[in-house]
Amino acid sequence: EEAASKVKDYTVRKVKGETIVREGEIVTEEHAKTLKALGLLEERIDFGKTIGIIFLVLLALVALGIYLHEFRPDVFVSPRLILLLGIILISVILMGKVIASSPLLPSYLVPLAAVAMLTTILFGPKLGVVIVLVAGLLTGQVVGNDLQYLTVAIFSGLFAVYLVHR
Repeated sequence: EEAASKVKDYTVRKVKGETIVREGEIVTEEHAKTLKALGLLEERIDFGKTIGIIFLVLLALVALGIYLHEFRPDVFVSPRLILLLGIILISVILMGKVIASSPLLPSYLVPLAAVAMLTTILFGPKLGVVIVLVAGLLTGQVVGNDLQYLTVAIFSGLFAVYLVHR
């Protein structure tokens, strides 16, 4: 308490729209105090984005479920095959998250083409294409909504399905 009483109050007045620190500028202790006081150093949950991601995941999984029910009932009724598809999807999404979180690795290292080849070998080309589209959308979300990544990933996955099936 004695040490706390010796600390002076820190007051800074900022006008809305005023720049606190510029890109490339070294952040000083004063900048950090100001940012902390304004609550800009704390991560906030963007509920709109979170709801959008949940909606996208549910839409992709429901579409996959409908496809399996209508066109691949043998896979739809088999818990083992559903589990295998789930493991394939979850593993590529986790790999995408690990790769995206590393500043040294480009997002193009996400092995979507390998998922396409594996799915095509195990389940056939039609389900391979569907899995490429679903995995591409989900990994695209994980790597930061990069349209260029999404385009390259889906086309490379489709090309992999074509090559394996041929």
